[in-house]
Amino acid sequence: MSTRLKRLIVILLCITGIFFFLVELTNYYTRELPSIIEIVEYKPKTISRIYDRNDSLLGSFYNEKRDFISIQKIPELVRFAFISAEDKNFYKHSGYDLFGLFKAIIDFSMGQKLRGASTITQQVTKGLLLSGERSLERKFKELILATQLEKALTKDEILEIYLNEVYLGEKAYGVSAAADTYFSKELSELLPREAAFLAALPKSPEAYNPKNNRENAIKRRNFVLTEMVENGYLEPLELNIEKGAKLETIQTGELSRKSGIQLFEGFLAEDIKLEVTKRLGARFFRQGGLSIKSTIDTDLQNRAKNALNLEIENLAKTRSFFWLPFSDVKANSKITDLEGAQTFKDMRGGTSEFWQDIAVVIKKEGSDIWISTNQSTKIVKLHFFENTKPNLKVGNVIKVQEIKDTLNISSNWYYNPESFLDGGIVISDLETGEVLALEGGNKYKLDSLNHITEVKKNRFEFLKPILIVASLRKFVSDEMNIKGELIVENNIEFEKTLQKVLLSPTYSQKLNKLLGIINKQINPNEPLSMDWFDDTILDFLLSVNAVEKNLSFPNTVNIQSDLTLLSVLSAYAGLFKDEINKDPITLLLEIAKDEKKILPPTLKNKLCNSCVSSESQASLNTNTKSDILYQRTTKNQIILEMVKWELFDFGLEIVKSKDTVFFINHQFNEDLVFESVIGIVADKLFGCHIEQRQSNVYPQINMLPGRCLPLIHRITDTNMD
Repeated sequence: MSTRLKRLIVILLCITGIFFFLVELTNYYTRELPSIIEIVEYKPKTISRIYDRNDSLLGSFYNEKRDFISIQKIPELVRFAFISAEDKNFYKHSGYDLFGLFKAIIDFSMGQKLRGASTITQQVTKGLLLSGERSLERKFKELILATQLEKALTKDEILEIYLNEVYLGEKAYGVSAAADTYFSKELSELLPREAAFLAALPKSPEAYNPKNNRENAIKRRNFVLTEMVENGYLEPLELNIEKGAKLETIQTGELSRKSGIQLFEGFLAEDIKLEVTKRLGARFFRQGGLSIKSTIDTDLQNRAKNALNLEIENLAKTRSFFWLPFSDVKANSKITDLEGAQTFKDMRGGTSEFWQDIAVVIKKEGSDIWISTNQSTKIVKLHFFENTKPNLKVGNVIKVQEIKDTLNISSNWYYNPESFLDGGIVISDLETGEVLALEGGNKYKLDSLNHITEVKKNRFEFLKPILIVASLRKFVSDEMNIKGELIVENNIEFEKTLQKVLLSPTYSQKLNKLLGIINKQINPNEPLSMDWFDDTILDFLLSVNAVEKNLSFPNTVNIQSDLTLLSVLSAYAGLFKDEINKDPITLLLEIAKDEKKILPPTLKNKLCNSCVSSESQASLNTNTKSDILYQRTTKNQIILEMVKWELFDFGLEIVKSKDTVFFINHQFNEDLVFESVIGIVADKLFGCHIEQRQSNVYPQINMLPGRCLPLIHRITDTNMD
C-alpha cells in the first residue's frame, strides 16, 4: 500500500471520527437544550401608555423600556445599520458564521477570552434562552439552537425579534425605544449617523454611551458607517458628511426631550397601576402593550397637585414646620476642616433620632450647590424636588436624602427639609363617580405613602350621616307603606309625600326616638342590626368596606371605622345617588391591547329621570327646613335635607354656602393631628386630608383646622367646567 493511500485513509478516518463525534455531541446537547418555542412565539414585555380622559398622554408603564415594532415598519436604514455592525452575512448564512466560529475557537485555545463570532440568530437564542456565561459549551448550544431557529422562522422574523429585543443602554430595549431615548425621534426620522450610532451600541452599551465616552461612541459609529458603505447600504458620497457630523444626543445635552416614552411615576401612577392590576391581574399587566384611558382631567390634576403642595409649604413656613438649616459651621472644600463640629454626629444636636442623613453646604457655583454628607467626604451636587430651591448659604447644615435609580446603580442627594406635614386631595364627578384628580401626597420620592388610598384613620364620624340616612330611608319607606326601593314616580311627589310624613303629629316623637336610638347604637365597638338599614344602602356600604358582616351574630354588621379617605369618598358618592353602583368611584374608562378593547368604557350612571332642577332647589336658604341642597337631587339628598338639623350634631362640622357643603372631621392626640374633609362643590365631590406627623415638635391642636377649605378653594377659584 502506497504512502499516499495510507495518508488518505488516515484523513478519511479522522474526518469520519470527527463527524460521528460532532453528531454524538449534538445529540447529547440537544437533549439538554431549551425549546425554541419561546422564540417562535415571541411575546416581549412592552410599554403600556396611559392617557387622560381627553386622550392626552400622561406617561408610560414598563419593566423593560420596549416598544414593539413590526419588521415592515422598521426602516431599511436601521435594519441595514445593525446588519452591517453585527452580522453582514445575515441573509446568506444558516444561523452561524463558520469562519468566525473557527477563529473564535483558535483564539480561545491560545488563552484569549471567548468572544465574537455570534450571528444575529445566535444572539437571539443567547438572549432569550441561554445564560450569559462565556464558555465553549454555551457556544455550541448557541450553534445548535441557531440552526433550529433558522428552520423555524424566516430571516425577517428573526431580525424583527432581534431589533425589538436587543439592549441598547439607558434602560432602552429595542430600536424604537432607543431612538426615543437618545434622539426623541421615531425610527423613520433617524439620520444615517443616528441609525449607525444605535447599531454601535449592542457590542457594549455602557462603553459607547456618549454621556461618558463620546470619543469611543463616535469611533464606533463611524466604523458602522464605513461598514454600511462597504456593504452597499449607504452611498460613498454620504460617508464623509455623516462621519464628520457631531454626535448630538439627549444625554449629551444637544437635544431636548419631546413627549416620547417617559416613565409614569408618582401617586397617581401607582393608583392607576393598582386599579389595572386588580382588573386584569398582575401577570397580564406586566406583559404590557396596553393602552389605558383614565378618568383623569390633566388640567384639574395639575391644579390639585399644585394647590396641595402650595398649601402644605405655606402652612409649614407659617408655622416654622420646615426643618430649614438647623446649624451653621465655617466650611471649606475639606470636610475635615469644618470648625465648630468634630463630627456630623455632633452637628445633629437634638435631631439624632431622625433617620435622615445630613450634609453641610461646601460651595455655591451659580445656581448649583455642592455638599458633603455624613456618608462620605466626597463633594456632591445637591438636587431639589419640585424645582424649588431655598436660600442656602455655605456652612449651612441641612437634612438630605439619597435617592437611587431603579437599577440601584447611581444615586443623587436631595434636599429634604422634612416639614412634618403631608396630605392628599381627590376629586370625582358627583354624577358618574369618575376620579378627575388624585394626589396622595406632597413629595412622592421622599414619602410614597398615599394619604388618599393607603392611609387608614378613624373616620367613624364621617360614617354617621350615611348610616343615619340609611336608617331614615327605611323608616320613611315603612311610614309610606313602601317595601324595599322607594318607588314614588318623581322627586317632587316624593318630597310632598315626605313632608306630610314629617309634619304628622307623631313624626317628631318617632324621629327623635329613632335618632336617639341610632346615635347610641352607632358605635364602632358594637354590632348593629341589619334590620335598621335600607337594604340597598347597606349592600353598598358592604361593597366599599365601610361595614362588614359580623360572623358571630347573624343579621348584624360591624362599622369599619378605620378607613382610607377614598373609601369614605366612595360612601358619600353613593349617598348622593338614587342608583347606587357597587363601584361608585373609578379611575379607568377603557383599556385596549392590540387595538382591541379588553375593558369596555365605564358605564355612565343613568341620569335620574325623577330628579328635578330649579332655582328653588339650588338655593341653600338655611332659614327653612324644606330647602334643597343640590340642583339635581336624589331621594337620599331630600331625606338628608329634610332632617339636616337633627342629623348634623354628630361630631362633624358642617360648612355650607351657595353651591357647596363640607363635612369636616378633626382629630388630635399626642402623636397626630389631622383634618379630613368631604365636600361637594357644584357637580364635584372633594376629599381632602392634611396631617402633622409625629415628630420632636409636639402637635398643635390649633394648627390644622380649616386648612383643607383654602386648599379646595385654590382649586375651585378657576372655572371647573
